[in-house]
Amino acid sequence: MLKNFKSIITENKNLFSLLTVLIVSLIIGSLIVWINCSENILGHSYRDIYLYLIEALKFSGVNITGYDYVDFLSPLIPFLTSIAFRLNFVSVNSLFVITGIFYVLGVVGTYLLLKLRFDNTYSIFGAILYGSFTVNIMWAGNGSIDVPCVALSIWTLYFFIKAMKTNQKYFYLAFPLSVLTFFAKYTGAVVFAVMILYFLSQKDIFGTIKKYFKNIIGGALFGLLFMVTFFYYYLSNHIPFGFLNQAETISSTTTRSAFAIRKHKGNNLLYYFSNLPRYIYNPNHWVGIILLIICMVGIVYALYRFSKVLKESYGVMDSKVGFNYDTNGFWDNIVGKFKIPKSIFYVILFASIVGMCLSFFIAGKVSFVKCEILFFICIFIFSLTFNKVLLSFNENNKFKYEFFTYDLMMIGWFMGHMIFLSAHLTKVDRYATAFAPALAFFITFGLSFICEKLKDYKIKSVSLKHIIPTICVILLLIMSFSYLGVNKHDSLVNNEQDTVTWLEGHDPNLSSAVIWADRGPIFTWYLQKEVHYVTSKENSSKFSSEMLANNTKYYISQYQNLSIPQYKEVKQIGEVSVYQKV
Repeated sequence: MLKNFKSIITENKNLFSLLTVLIVSLIIGSLIVWINCSENILGHSYRDIYLYLIEALKFSGVNITGYDYVDFLSPLIPFLTSIAFRLNFVSVNSLFVITGIFYVLGVVGTYLLLKLRFDNTYSIFGAILYGSFTVNIMWAGNGSIDVPCVALSIWTLYFFIKAMKTNQKYFYLAFPLSVLTFFAKYTGAVVFAVMILYFLSQKDIFGTIKKYFKNIIGGALFGLLFMVTFFYYYLSNHIPFGFLNQAETISSTTTRSAFAIRKHKGNNLLYYFSNLPRYIYNPNHWVGIILLIICMVGIVYALYRFSKVLKESYGVMDSKVGFNYDTNGFWDNIVGKFKIPKSIFYVILFASIVGMCLSFFIAGKVSFVKCEILFFICIFIFSLTFNKVLLSFNENNKFKYEFFTYDLMMIGWFMGHMIFLSAHLTKVDRYATAFAPALAFFITFGLSFICEKLKDYKIKSVSLKHIIPTICVILLLIMSFSYLGVNKHDSLVNNEQDTVTWLEGHDPNLSSAVIWADRGPIFTWYLQKEVHYVTSKENSSKFSSEMLANNTKYYISQYQNLSIPQYKEVKQIGEVSVYQKV
């Protein structure tokens, strides 16, 4: 019986591995959503979530004036939430459930993406590792759009690689998903650059273009159909394209302008690198440090192999190097006529590496757009040159390096986000979710290298190659479930809800009253009417005049005992105070 069960698992190991990841992610994802729905978590640090809720209300047909700037927000998640609102599930829980689903999709997608590179054991480890990152658990299923965007980018790249490796029809999934990634969060546009990098880093560029041209165009056109839907909404409602506005804003805050220096006091380019242990596991940074050491072991090994490939290939390559691949195609024959001296070829290769490094260190001094362009041009040149070196190496060695384009894609994915985020003067920890899948890959790579070196060592006939990843997965699960016990409750939410209840009982004409508030978006969501968002108060007299000029009846503040001419404090509930016009 036991032997039959083992044979069934062995024969269907891919299915059982996928089910394992799916079940684990469903359990963790469900617990995250349940905890977030049960506790009042959207307090001090979650203003943006209420903006998404307001946008969802507007999508569902609720007329809210004064918050036109929410139209500039990424629309996908609010749009999906508005569908639940139209079905009478008008609750913050709807947003929690929708974003929680994307957490599960992200973990499962990570497993499938890693499975293209590693075996089942390491792929399971990498997926569970990604799902257990503190930065992911913290921001999953709570209404933020970061985790959904990353989940869609994972599936985009998975289907894009599948299209190039197995069946080109997957392009018709990859391109629509890339569009949805973009509209889930505009910074998800990095996925387009990563897709292009993977495509162009194939060893025979012209042969690749010829082979995939038809279905690439077809998939891209199919993706445009999804984009047209959003553009139609923007144009029909006379809404400017939000991504253009955001790009301009971000670009202006990634340079050392006088205003930026005064406001942000410099730019710490190493902020996200220095906080990697905390993103991996916040309660105990040593866990993150150990995993990063494993990652560094893999990177050091990769650099050693890289130097060995360069050294061995230099001796066997021709004195002049061309960029043709002996396919006898039209373009290949033309390119084959142009050759450069081997020494210059290697100079170009090393110059591309220098350029990639430089693109990060000049971030913040020039526009992030220029940094990103420099990086992706340099990494493309690197792929172009190293592919020739690798071809020579593989022809003369038993060891074959078959995953160059995949590994390069992960480098591009990680650094593409890291350059953009580091250039941005505003540093927010949840943005680290963007490079979390690539970080999980590098740690998995390091673990796989270590375990492969220990594969001949066994405990009761079981290789350490399988024992170590299994133990790591168990420890990661323990970490995940322990972190779920962190208290997220914020009493400010109760204070604000009680304030709304008091106002509704205090004033029967509240629907027509003009209300201003320090946390305007929150009270706009609760009252489903415009509550003016107070962003600054220079002095009480001027502030009072502004409110009186707008016939403001109530001002809801986070500060008690304020002296505001012609307004008096009529109610104080915890951290919230209500001031009414006298």
